[in-house]
Amino acid sequence: MQHSGHAGLADVVLARSSRAPWLCVLLVLLAVAMSLGAQVELTPQEKRGKQIFLTGTSPSGKPIVARLGEESVEVPASTLPCAGCHGYDGRGRAEGGVVPSAITWEALTKPYQVALPGGRRRPPYDEVSLRAAIALGLDPAGNALNPAMPRYGFSREDMADLIAYLKRLSADLDPGLSDHTIRIGTVLPDAGPLGELGAEVRGILQAYFDELNAAGGLYERKLELRTLPLLPGPGAEQAVRDFLTREQVFALIAPFTAGMDRAIMAVLEERQVPTIGALTLYPQVKIPVARYSFYLMAGLPDQARALLDYAATHLAGAGLEVVLIAPEGEALETIGAALEQQCQKRNCRMLHRLGYRAGALSPRQVLARFPNTEGQLCFFFGTGPETAALLAEADRIGWLPYLFFSGSLLGKELWEAPARFHDRIFLSYPMAPQEQTQAALQQFRELVQRHQLTSKHLAFQLSALAAAKIFVEAVRRAGRELSREKLVDTLESFYKYETGLLPPVSFGPNQRIGAGDVYVVRADLEKRQLIVASRWSAPY
Repeated sequence: MQHSGHAGLADVVLARSSRAPWLCVLLVLLAVAMSLGAQVELTPQEKRGKQIFLTGTSPSGKPIVARLGEESVEVPASTLPCAGCHGYDGRGRAEGGVVPSAITWEALTKPYQVALPGGRRRPPYDEVSLRAAIALGLDPAGNALNPAMPRYGFSREDMADLIAYLKRLSADLDPGLSDHTIRIGTVLPDAGPLGELGAEVRGILQAYFDELNAAGGLYERKLELRTLPLLPGPGAEQAVRDFLTREQVFALIAPFTAGMDRAIMAVLEERQVPTIGALTLYPQVKIPVARYSFYLMAGLPDQARALLDYAATHLAGAGLEVVLIAPEGEALETIGAALEQQCQKRNCRMLHRLGYRAGALSPRQVLARFPNTEGQLCFFFGTGPETAALLAEADRIGWLPYLFFSGSLLGKELWEAPARFHDRIFLSYPMAPQEQTQAALQQFRELVQRHQLTSKHLAFQLSALAAAKIFVEAVRRAGRELSREKLVDTLESFYKYETGLLPPVSFGPNQRIGAGDVYVVRADLEKRQLIVASRWSAPY
């Protein structure tokens, strides 16, 4: 329903009911909420039914089968979910000569005889006859449904859940989506050392959306950006929950989740909010994949895998002794797990893990733990200043392992490394400079100039803008009939899509990092050059 219709109702009430102003205000607020896509939360039963409708799988884990044809050939219902033919909105879409019927509760229960293609007529459905249609392929008049319609076998509980959701299907509007707007959210720091970063990322997103809106938007819809100012801390999870409830955003673009990845991404998955390009070094990638989370490039765990693979192949061979030094918490845990997994494939002799409190590294205490350097590979994932301090202490005591860092964490400190480490330092990068196009970078610079922005945090701005471009392209491909589920399915079809700002991205049902390649480079300290040594591709 369009916004203008709601406003008209409110105007009539205001004109005729001056004695009940509270009612008028209530109706106006209701109209505004409906126009922004606000909705009543699904019940637990309806949520279970929605999963069955969309995916053909049961939250209980019990199998659901689809039976096809006269032979009743059984296949997993996940290959033929309801939404696959009838659409996410249940209205049905003609495809391949088959015209699936509308299965919203309103369409199924029209209080009169319904004439269907082929001359068939049927009375209204009720719960009993709908069960027969789903399980046996019969309509309320006892007529066989189209042979293209599978018959489904599942438990009574799953059947009840599915029907409960079908009753809500037509009213299950995605938040943040109206006839005229798509409301987008992001989460960014607004204070402290990260405040400037947050302001610059928000500025580039707003500038891009403003220019897109000025050009007509997307299918007559304008993009609205809503920002949650947030710093890492114990209240992050609840703050995100409150933000989603208050702002009713359709999707999140480039949220800064560093330091709170697990808490925030778990909420976004629970609330089924598509999220593109989270700004983090620790993508929450798992099997099965998190359906609504799409990352752009490899994080530190994959970069560590790439470095270890390179070392095993080109430096020390089998029987490696691996040392990991990283800040306590997520860095030590996730990178340690990645290296341990890769060590099992590469026959590492042992894996030492040493954590330290972020900002409180004592190089002397750390290196005293590892006196034997022959054949050692040291992986260090601290800040630039911490790396410089570690190298200085290693030089002082003559500790000379092969050293592996992430280029994402270092700056000029690399070129201040002692000369003895020439040809012994290797870094990982999630992209190469040649993967950016001059045309895209020029467009970025012009956008910054037109909106008088600053670019002290260039990498974050480029990543955020790339995420916004990917979202816009996905909406264009999905079309006017947009939904969160359709957006996710459309993103999964991306193959080597080029933003010009990052490497080409590809997603899929089991791939949630768009550009998973990692470049391993060797630092030539004498010539102050980085030399590409290998290119590693993630095994997904």
